[in-house]
Amino acid sequence: MNGKWKWLSRLTAFALAISLLLAPAGYGPAAGTARAAPDIKTFDISAIDVDITLNRFGDHDPEGRMYVLDENIAAVRSQETAPLPDRVASGLRDDPIQPLVIRANIGDTVIVNFTNQLDGERASIHIHGLAADPATSAGSSVGLNADTTVGPGETISYTWHIPDLDNAEGAYVFNSLGNTREQQAHGLFGTLNVEPRGSVYLDPITGDPLRSGWDAIIVDPDGRDFREDTIIYHEIGDETFDVLDKDDDPLPLIDELSEDAYRPGSRALNYRSEPFMRRQELVIEIRGIGDQSQNYGSYMFGDPPTPRPRGYLGDPTKRRIVHAGSERLHVEHLHGGSIRWSFDPFIEPDLWGLPFSKTTEDSLTQRLDSVTVGPNETYTVQTEGAAGGLQASPGEFLFHCHFPHHYTAGMWSFWRVFDTLQFGDLASEVGSRPLAELPDRAGLTPGAVDSRDLIGITMPSGRTLVDGPTTATTLDIDEWVRGVLPPQGVPGDYDATVWDWVRIETPEGPLYLSEPETTAVWANYESPTPGQRRPILFNSANGRPAFPLLRPHLGQRPPFPPGRSGSPWLGQPDADHPDSLIPADARRLEYVIVSTPMEIVFNEEFGITNPNGALPVLDEDKEAILAGLKPKENLTIRANVGDGIDIIHYSEIAHGLFEFSKSNLHFHFLQFDTQGSDGVITGMSYEQSVLSYLNEGVNGDGIRLVADARAGRNVLTVDDASTLQVNAFGGVGFGVARNEDGGFEFAQIIAKAGNTVLLDRPLEETHPAGQFAGVEFVRQQFFTDYDCGPAYFHNHIFAVPGFGLALTGALIMEPEGSEWLDPVTGEPIRSGAIADIITDYQVVQDEPGQPFREYVLHMMNAITGIGEG
Repeated sequence: MNGKWKWLSRLTAFALAISLLLAPAGYGPAAGTARAAPDIKTFDISAIDVDITLNRFGDHDPEGRMYVLDENIAAVRSQETAPLPDRVASGLRDDPIQPLVIRANIGDTVIVNFTNQLDGERASIHIHGLAADPATSAGSSVGLNADTTVGPGETISYTWHIPDLDNAEGAYVFNSLGNTREQQAHGLFGTLNVEPRGSVYLDPITGDPLRSGWDAIIVDPDGRDFREDTIIYHEIGDETFDVLDKDDDPLPLIDELSEDAYRPGSRALNYRSEPFMRRQELVIEIRGIGDQSQNYGSYMFGDPPTPRPRGYLGDPTKRRIVHAGSERLHVEHLHGGSIRWSFDPFIEPDLWGLPFSKTTEDSLTQRLDSVTVGPNETYTVQTEGAAGGLQASPGEFLFHCHFPHHYTAGMWSFWRVFDTLQFGDLASEVGSRPLAELPDRAGLTPGAVDSRDLIGITMPSGRTLVDGPTTATTLDIDEWVRGVLPPQGVPGDYDATVWDWVRIETPEGPLYLSEPETTAVWANYESPTPGQRRPILFNSANGRPAFPLLRPHLGQRPPFPPGRSGSPWLGQPDADHPDSLIPADARRLEYVIVSTPMEIVFNEEFGITNPNGALPVLDEDKEAILAGLKPKENLTIRANVGDGIDIIHYSEIAHGLFEFSKSNLHFHFLQFDTQGSDGVITGMSYEQSVLSYLNEGVNGDGIRLVADARAGRNVLTVDDASTLQVNAFGGVGFGVARNEDGGFEFAQIIAKAGNTVLLDRPLEETHPAGQFAGVEFVRQQFFTDYDCGPAYFHNHIFAVPGFGLALTGALIMEPEGSEWLDPVTGEPIRSGAIADIITDYQVVQDEPGQPFREYVLHMMNAITGIGEG
């Protein structure tokens, strides 16, 4: 809900509450209506000065202030002086130093006994949007009202009444109206979260009753239990304030390591900020050169300290999005394709119960994956299909402010969704605190097991895993495991094609072990077992690797997904994956997209051009575009509702345009597996970005065939096979349209002798000597589950310069059964911003469908390079 609509609903709730107080006897709920009895919630809260450490590197705000329950002041002081890096927990968790989040229920009365322990400042608590007596509980000094702020050492009691109305649920910001701007800019804020009537709040780690905290389990006696995560956007100080590093030196105004981000460390979530600058310092120290594609990745850098919500697949979840800052608008954007929500959660209050059927009914309100919030505004996000979305997949679901200079400065994190229980040695998350189940979903999440316990389990397909000869009803465990793990091998220099796992024999059966744990140590991560291999854990219900499979390997690139699949967890549409991303009967569309450098003319008359621009183009259109036979425009492709989409992406943007040029594609709204098709490498996801094939090989000038590779044969002979690993997947025909002779195709390398490699299958095309071969390509897979219109996509590595290059586009979801025709020739087309759509779609109910002409406008600022779709 846009902030102004939230406030209108709050004002309506307040007006109705007053009318109920003034109404004659007998006005109210109908006789016999059961309502949970209201309660009085009492909190003893102080405002204190505190040096807020923002991350594990020691960047901090020495002028911090915070609200804290009096019972937790000693814990705050202990954390404030604890040694780095463990002064700050990964993912925030239950750190004492965090914005105060307290809870009450619809209809409750809230009493706060407030003590001002600040040094030399008056302070108060003012809750925005709740009914209170302005003479005693406004927390302000206005007009002839009494001054309800207090000086240092003084205490005052405030009372607020929560309306007995359904739409009173949500987060309410509170802050001080003493030295307001200075105090709020340095952390003196919090939220009162209003929950359904009669709710009970539990600690998500222990399952015990919870007094305060940004994340919680909410037990709703009249509905479904849910997880609640409170994500608070804010700035550190005003635009002139210097965030300090651990040595008390100011952080730079401009981050020269990461896209020239403004004021790194000053954009925060819940008192935590992870600027890209800090992450690039590690990879530059190890490799001598940065890799911006990995900025969100935990394999290379470890998990960030920003708040990391956690949940089990299918858990109902509400995210309270809060802007407690005072400087800027922020845009909450949540990755994950079908991780969408209804514009008005009160009109469609429960989208969690939708079946994971890859479809959704027409929405009663607009579907969003981004929402703007301004200072002191709040918004509730309730995603369709619960944790894991409609695609029902575990993984990392990135969220960040959608202003690039804000997320590069530190305003980002991700939602980690598990598919197995997180307790003890069988937790798949390294160093994790346990995660309690929702009480009304207890027992629904399977446990994790190692490979020995997989033998004998029956898969969802009905086939049983065995160690030995197979039958029509069984699967060999080694064949299965090799299919769901990245290819086996020892990676070379900055190599993502293989992963160093091993199989060992034990009396109980084969045991598969991960690559050796990293021996590198950094602020964000130190392995508890450096150099050792750990048993790989699997989901005991379906045999897939328990998420997350990977653990940090500092400074290194994560492996590409198993089989170069775009849906490594959701699998392919076959008998062994009945819950795959794309239904077996769906139409499959294939596109090969090439990130291609070219001069971009934004305005010929005024000479506004970018000689170093680039566009994503279909490989089949590339030569015509470069020759001027087709327009240079942002790529527009299409699919109909119910289609599966298979995209191969590779890049011709060689080093030089950027110091270290990589490319990826991030799509909105479509269903996809975040572990392989988000484009962004978030948390413990697989590698989804590519170097240019023109920079492959030990010399960095590409790998070329030195002899024709004939169709029907499975042999490639190249000028240098040094970087082509056995078991890795390699491609051939880079730069050639896939629908032409010698077009792009890929296969797995099963043997190598000198510069000759043997593939696991015959080639479909003949590839002449001189063609490029290599490993730098990704495959992304999507499913179009409903008619949302345009789905924006863009390069997510160099956000600001990437937009300026024009590396953006759109995939338009058309009505089911549509045809797309060239408006001039009437012939079918696969791309283009203008098309005639022939459809049976009914624009007006009960009227026959009509063809329509579609125009796609890609808006972009050619000077600043900031664009949106």
